[in-house]
Amino acid sequence: MNKYFFLSVALLCLLGTITNAQFLVANNLKETKMTAHSLKNSMAEDHNHNSALTFFKPRYMNSLEGFAVSANPLGFLQFGPIINLEYGVSEHIVLNGHIRFASLGLLSTIAMYDEDDDIFPDNLTGYGIGGGALYFFGDRQSKPYLGGLIEYHSTLSNYNMDSGNFAWDAESQMAVMVVNGGYRFRFDSGFFINTGAYLGAAIGDYDWYYTNPNNADFGVSNTSPDTFPFGMLELAFGIQF
Repeated sequence: MNKYFFLSVALLCLLGTITNAQFLVANNLKETKMTAHSLKNSMAEDHNHNSALTFFKPRYMNSLEGFAVSANPLGFLQFGPIINLEYGVSEHIVLNGHIRFASLGLLSTIAMYDEDDDIFPDNLTGYGIGGGALYFFGDRQSKPYLGGLIEYHSTLSNYNMDSGNFAWDAESQMAVMVVNGGYRFRFDSGFFINTGAYLGAAIGDYDWYYTNPNNADFGVSNTSPDTFPFGMLELAFGIQF
């Protein structure tokens, strides 16, 4: 009797141990699956978050290769705001194309002041379009630059005196040639800020002619070559793709 009793107790203990082991294994597998699922979700969230933050991030932050666009709103106080389109052909060389809205600049209106008749233009339209190349020095993410730009510039100013009885237009077509230098601050997101200046000269023709047919001088015009220094400060905000 005692032998069978002890044998039964041993079997019951073995069965309990096996059952407990199965429970622990199942519980560990469940926890492992939950941990893996949580880790997967966390990685997916991190990926989405990073993707959103680096949507515009260039492949190589120290390289300038690829396209970029920027705007110089400081031009509103000068000779017109500028929109730039760039293409980096290498780590240091960038080709630039731009348009300047000359008629929107405060200094553009002041420059067209007629001293002889003490009058500012009643209306001013004009633009500048051009391009060039910039060279960026060094291998750091932010770096200085220097280059040259050339631009075709055209403006038309309308003047009216004595309720329009004495009216004339002034038209200028010029070539603007400048050196553009400064420093570009670049950020991991792809955004950048240019701080610099344009310095050069504008060369071309300045034409004016009377426009009121009732005026005795109607049709009289004058053309004179015009050359003057040209300069602007640069504070441009842009993004590299």
